[in-house]
Amino acid sequence: MKTLQVLTAIALIAAGMTGAVAEEIQPGLWRITLESRVAATPDWNPEPFQLTQCLTEQDAQRPERLLAGLSASGGSGCAFSNRHASAQGLNFDLDCGGDPKITGHGEVEFTATRLEGFLNVRFAASADGAEPVAMQNRMQAVYLGHCPPAGASP
Repeated sequence: MKTLQVLTAIALIAAGMTGAVAEEIQPGLWRITLESRVAATPDWNPEPFQLTQCLTEQDAQRPERLLAGLSASGGSGCAFSNRHASAQGLNFDLDCGGDPKITGHGEVEFTATRLEGFLNVRFAASADGAEPVAMQNRMQAVYLGHCPPAGASP
């Protein structure tokens, strides 16, 4: 579950990294859906993971702040390279430190209220002996509206 949360955060961060070139991501309540597959393990077919998350105005302007949660799940020090941005899209490479190390490539298209794309990653062999794993992830995010008041559930 934490791996999927890491990938979701990475996707939102990447989408917000285009700066002035792209339409601003709308702050508010978002429903994020992530479908993951591992080609080497075709029997592994998890249900899509869904997360409802409130993005503040600050998150929407500086989505790299979402990286704070990555350190608890093994990923840390994520760097984005080979970024190619257009008005409503972004291609990028990803390299995260930690154990296991994560590398990958993603492509997202977005508007202020929608995000769709993929993030294909490779988890390197880890210190505890886990084998390398290549994972394909399809993601979608949809703006739902304003965030609920503090203390209320979405």
